[in-house]
Amino acid sequence: MKSFDQKTHLIRRIAVISVHGCPLVVPGAGAAGGMNVYLREIAPLLSDRGICVDIFTRDHEGTEVEDTYLRENVRIIHVPVEYPNLEKEKVLPSIPSIIGWIRSFAENEGFGYDLIHSHYWLSGLVGSSLANHFNIPHAATYHTIGAVKEAFYESEETFDRKSTEASIAISSDKIMAFTHNEAEMIQNLFQVSSEKIAVAPGGVDLNMFKPSDPDIARKALDVDADQKIILYVGRLEPFKGPDILIRAIGDIPGAILVIVGGQNGDSGMEWLKNLSNELGVKIKSFFARLCLNISCLLITLLPMYSQFLHTMRVSDWFV
Repeated sequence: MKSFDQKTHLIRRIAVISVHGCPLVVPGAGAAGGMNVYLREIAPLLSDRGICVDIFTRDHEGTEVEDTYLRENVRIIHVPVEYPNLEKEKVLPSIPSIIGWIRSFAENEGFGYDLIHSHYWLSGLVGSSLANHFNIPHAATYHTIGAVKEAFYESEETFDRKSTEASIAISSDKIMAFTHNEAEMIQNLFQVSSEKIAVAPGGVDLNMFKPSDPDIARKALDVDADQKIILYVGRLEPFKGPDILIRAIGDIPGAILVIVGGQNGDSGMEWLKNLSNELGVKIKSFFARLCLNISCLLITLLPMYSQFLHTMRVSDWFV
C-alpha cells in the first residue's frame, strides 16, 4: 500500500477504470445507469482543475474508435476484448487480458499516472493490479456491494465478487463513499479504518435541473392538467422495483406513472407494460426526457426491494 496524503500528493493524471460502464452509453440502456452518468459528469470537472483523465472501459457494441475525447484532457479509451457484448457477470475471465492491455498502453504512452480510481468490483480488481505494478495509489468506489445485496435482496452473489470486494478494501489506498451511512457500512463490513474512507456526495447539475413551466411540460407529455404525475427514473430491472409502483399506483385516484429509462425494444419495458395492462394502470414511457418530465411531477420515487436505501447516491437518479 502506498502512502497517500491528499495534501502532499500532487495529482496531474488519473487513470479511471470502469470495466463495464462506458460513459458514452445512454443511461437506462441495459446495465448502463448512475455510474455511467457519474463518470461522464465528474471527469470534466477534474479537467477544469487541470487534471488529465483517461477513462478505461471495455470495448462494446457501437464502439467506432479506440480513443474518444469527451472534452479536452478527458479521454475514453476502449480496451479490446474478445467478446464485447458479454454481460458484466461474465466479464471476470477477461480481466487478466484487460489488465495487460492497459499496462501496455500506459507504458507505451510514457506519461504515467499519479492515481488510479476504480469503479465497481471488476474495475477494482484491475485497479489493484495496475497500482501495484506502477507503484501508485489506488482509490476504489464500490457503487454496490455483493454482501449487502445478498442481505437485502433475494439473490446470491458469487464468491469471486465477495472475496474481491474484501481484498480491495485491504489493498486500496482510499475508499470513496457517497454517504456517511455507506462509509459506516463499508467500515463495519470490511473492518477498515474510518480514516481510509472518504465521503464525497454526488451533486446536481443546476444548469440542467431547474424550475420550468409545468403547463408546457404537461402539454408536451400529453398529460391532463388535473392528473397526478408520479415519476420513476432508473433501469427497468426487477431489482430496481418499478413494478412496486405499478402495483401501488392503482390506489391513487387520477394518478399516472411516467417512466424514464430503458431503450426501444427493452424487455424491461415490455414486462412493465404487460403488468400495467394486467392491473389496468396507466403508464407513459420515455427514454431521454427527464428534465421535461421533472418540471411537472407530483413526486419522484425510487422503489427497491432491498432495505439499504440509505446507501443510494444522487447518481441513481441520473443527475
